[in-house]
Amino acid sequence: MPENLLQFLYEHDLLAHCSLSREEMARLSSQIEERFLADYFGRMVRAIEDVMNISPALEWREILEAGALHIVQALGGDAGSIRLYDPSTGALVSFGSYQFREESRIRSIPVENSIAGRVMRSGRSHVVPDILTEPLYRDKSQVERLGLRSMMAVPLKIPRFLETEQEILGAVQIYYREKDRRFDPLEITYAEVLARRISHVVARKRIMDLYQLNVRKEKLVEKIFLKLSNREGIKMQDLFGLMVSELTEILAVSSCALFSVSRDGGNAWLEIFHPVTETFIEDGHTFELAAHPYMAALLERKEAGTGGGEKRVPASHILIRDPECHALSGPALSAYSARHGVQTVLLVPLHARGVLSHFMMFCSPEGYSEFNEWEIE
Repeated sequence: MPENLLQFLYEHDLLAHCSLSREEMARLSSQIEERFLADYFGRMVRAIEDVMNISPALEWREILEAGALHIVQALGGDAGSIRLYDPSTGALVSFGSYQFREESRIRSIPVENSIAGRVMRSGRSHVVPDILTEPLYRDKSQVERLGLRSMMAVPLKIPRFLETEQEILGAVQIYYREKDRRFDPLEITYAEVLARRISHVVARKRIMDLYQLNVRKEKLVEKIFLKLSNREGIKMQDLFGLMVSELTEILAVSSCALFSVSRDGGNAWLEIFHPVTETFIEDGHTFELAAHPYMAALLERKEAGTGGGEKRVPASHILIRDPECHALSGPALSAYSARHGVQTVLLVPLHARGVLSHFMMFCSPEGYSEFNEWEIE
């Protein structure tokens, strides 16, 4: 491989018949570097800086939408979108776009037989000169409406921060109105570099969020010890109230609740609901856990035992996506979720000496990404 541009020009077969002198070849090399490459890479550096300057204080979707905008503008595209892999459904979910109306797009697409899925699995970019004749691109109505005809998709990989997490994989797709567009390797590399910078912004956000979470934990522990040092009794309701005031500042929680569980594990009752507006279970009313599938699932789950049978282990948490339609929700939670636009429900059990004594429920509002590992922790 040529070590520099001048060597490349000397070895190129198109210039071999031009009989250029050494001085002329050196001048040509200098002109290409000064008039094209310097400007091209200067624009690339500025585009990278634009992406890196996206505020990590934004929500995930806002970061990815801003990243899509910067990539499209830097590459002279007409629209852009980002899809991330959701391991719970095995599908690629739309998670930010530029020029597309999110509500009109197909929210989830399969990994198999899709362009984004091919890019995610292979880790390699893919170009489509004509979208309308591409069998892997299924939702052609949206691109037809916008007059988009060609595209390239580049891989997106966000590193994990906890041992229990997985890397977040996906694809960035850049669209053009030009049909049969030729995508040169330098342009594709440009897009790949910018996609990697988006992952760095998200990584900074996760670091900042983890730091804020640790600060909140320390403040909560300090408040608990202050009450204890003043010889005040502290009940579970008091602890829940302290916790809610801290959590609502760093998590997008529209409502949360604390339930107590009877000693035999058969019944439960609502202790506190925040905010105190409309609940779907009467305060203090005792009910059977079995009547609410998502609550009953907290008691135990079955796993394969060493002897070929089943062993029962406590659930660490229950995460319900789209509770309005989820099989575990039950009529009351489904109706409440529909009325209040709840997107995700998280249930966290609290055990005393190995026995479930309480559990907490957190509801995230519509438009908020589901609870991730560090938020659950």
